[in-house]
Amino acid sequence: MKWFNRFIASATLLLVAAGCAPSLAPFPVEPKQDKSAPAAKPEASTPPAKPSPPPSSDAGDRVVRLPGIWSGDSPAAVRSVLIDPGHGGDDPGARGAFTQEKELNLDLARRLAAELRRRGFLVAMTRDCDVFVPLDERGAMTGRLKADIFVSIHHNASVNASASGIETYVLRPGVDFEPVTHMRNVLLAAAIQRELRSALPWAIDRGVRAARFRVLVTSTSSASVLVEAGFVSNAGEEKKIASPEVLQKSAAAVASGLVFYAGLTDAMGPATNRQDRQFVSCRRQ
Repeated sequence: MKWFNRFIASATLLLVAAGCAPSLAPFPVEPKQDKSAPAAKPEASTPPAKPSPPPSSDAGDRVVRLPGIWSGDSPAAVRSVLIDPGHGGDDPGARGAFTQEKELNLDLARRLAAELRRRGFLVAMTRDCDVFVPLDERGAMTGRLKADIFVSIHHNASVNASASGIETYVLRPGVDFEPVTHMRNVLLAAAIQRELRSALPWAIDRGVRAARFRVLVTSTSSASVLVEAGFVSNAGEEKKIASPEVLQKSAAAVASGLVFYAGLTDAMGPATNRQDRQFVSCRRQ
């Protein structure tokens, strides 16, 4: 826990300096308005930068367009994401009054994939239909596909029907602790949590947390997080998080968090070996 607390503190300082202050406490935090100023124009002596893709016409697009992810020739560019819709097949996950977690996970994951592709990422999914993929296989795909980022999508449940909110998990350090990878995980989780908090101001911010989830234990070859996008066991929250509008906002928020993370880590060096990736569409048993 000393290592975890130390790296949480270090990551927080980095994010504050970048204008991305995360909430790391399990209590509601009032979202701060993004007041970051637009980047200054380069001086005449500065070589012209490569043109970036045109901005989206979507008024709700909050992407922070930072250098790195759009330049395919950059060895440090974070370009590939493996999305893991939790549960599936015979494993429904948590059950709400009218929803099953596996269905919400897949819906949100598909929307996230579309958002990321629109922003220029390479995207793969551990499943894109209603099948069950073993937990160890989900994490192992990260190394096999050489993905830069692994995001497992889930929805929460509790015996306490009033429990609610959004939270993002990183792997709790164990004997497999690797400082640089852990720092990347915390940065990624904090960036995603910040965007979710901003996109869903009605949701309780449960912060960035650490746990030994199996998919995180087996996906240590990349920056890895597990997102809990709301409680299906809370009647009021279930209605909100099952709506297409909220699912789309959540997907856009997670995508924006990934873009922000990509910009922050561009100067930290490549997280994985840069090779071509053979991405799968759907695993069938």
